[in-house]
Amino acid sequence: MITNEASYNNDNPFKQRHFLLTSELILWRSVIVRTILDALGMDIHAGGSSRKKIVEDAKAWFNKNNSDFNEVCDYANLQPYFLLKMYDKVVESNSKKLFDKKNLHKFLLEYLCTFTEEQ
Repeated sequence: MITNEASYNNDNPFKQRHFLLTSELILWRSVIVRTILDALGMDIHAGGSSRKKIVEDAKAWFNKNNSDFNEVCDYANLQPYFLLKMYDKVVESNSKKLFDKKNLHKFLLEYLCTFTEEQ
């Protein structure tokens, strides 16, 4: 579960933000975050050519013409152009190096979960 300050005083950690983030939205937004981490080559528990293929496939997934990408964006209730822009910023900022020994997965997921509807 993603928590914030409201979770200590309330059963619904997202009530303070005045919206309900369903478990389905969290699931699909987690899929997006996992794919970002794969594209960055982070936390992949495979080696050799398998690892290389995971990274290449993840990078290729971030494409506005990819029907799977668009479908996941729809399930996550986020616009593809928004995610492509965010992905580009993550890559350009060298997040892999910036988040060395830190939890980039948690940061990205919490960030994506701050958006209540399509951006």
